[in-house]
Amino acid sequence: GTTVKGVSLVEHSPRTGTIWSGVVSARVRPWPHSDHKAFLVINGAHGPEMQLPDEPILNTWIQTISSWGYRSVRTSALAPSASSPLERLGFSVSQSLVLLQKSHDQSVPQFATNHSTHLVRSLPLLSRPSRATIDAILGVDASAFGTEWSLDTATFEEALKATRHWRIFVSRAENSIDGFVLAGVTQSHGFIQRLAVRPNAQREGVASALLTSALNWTQSRRCTNTVVNTDHNNEAALALYHKFGFATLDYGLSVLEKTLP
Repeated sequence: GTTVKGVSLVEHSPRTGTIWSGVVSARVRPWPHSDHKAFLVINGAHGPEMQLPDEPILNTWIQTISSWGYRSVRTSALAPSASSPLERLGFSVSQSLVLLQKSHDQSVPQFATNHSTHLVRSLPLLSRPSRATIDAILGVDASAFGTEWSLDTATFEEALKATRHWRIFVSRAENSIDGFVLAGVTQSHGFIQRLAVRPNAQREGVASALLTSALNWTQSRRCTNTVVNTDHNNEAALALYHKFGFATLDYGLSVLEKTLP
């Protein structure tokens, strides 16, 4: 590890490492499916109270990432308090996300559907999906979100670790997975971390069935609410979440990007 200008850095492997600046930490690794773009995952930066270090320290972050040979850098989803200082340093918005929340003071709406869901994983830390199942899930994700925004194995594993408890529900058609939802719980808060359905299975009730299973689970864990985010242009997803009683929060999230020198 090294410390330069208030930045402590540990490079775990070439072009992959962890940065600490005071109480703020971030992880750097290649963006999924793009070796020349860095993925800067800032811990806790989706929260509305997050404060990043001063601009000189953030510039050191950028210089470090550039020195590792990356041509550009893209961030994880950031709340306005975290995105503003980066935008002043030349980052621009790559994706705008709407943040929605459902209160669990009422039961989960039940909508008629012909689709059933299957729980892939049961006990915390004792059971993980098989490699074949993970590959199938990632294939669904790629077909739904495209190469630019789809998960790879590393981001999938990070999503599993992002909450204290997690569950994956899948929908199957003719013995193959055509949709999945990854849900998580930390303390009294539930999270819909990923919901994806193959394009040829969309608008057939698959997403509704998956979301019902996920919300029934988060409610069974005594969550007071469940949160999800989606692209502000994704009208189908927004309509789905509103149908289930999600309300838009008063702030959104942004994914930022910057070309490096």
